[in-house]
Amino acid sequence: MGGQQSKHSVDELTSFLHKTPFFVYMTDQELKDFAKCFTVKKVAKGGAIRQSGDMYIVAEGEIQMTTMLGPQDPNSE
Repeated sequence: MGGQQSKHSVDELTSFLHKTPFFVYMTDQELKDFAKCFTVKKVAKGGAIRQSGDMYIVAEGEIQMTTMLGPQDPNSE
């Protein structure tokens, strides 16, 4: 939901991740293994991503995130 799937090779994804500060300390093999877990999607401007619990990396453009919180447990901190 929310976008078109795009075909990218593991090497392309590894190269992109290697340039991302969050992943700079991972080895090439770790990045390749991690890249195999990704599904690349293109979302049109104004499109919505309606999945929770997933991790997203924005390669280009920007997003606005909103979330709705359920009832809060008064006993939790």
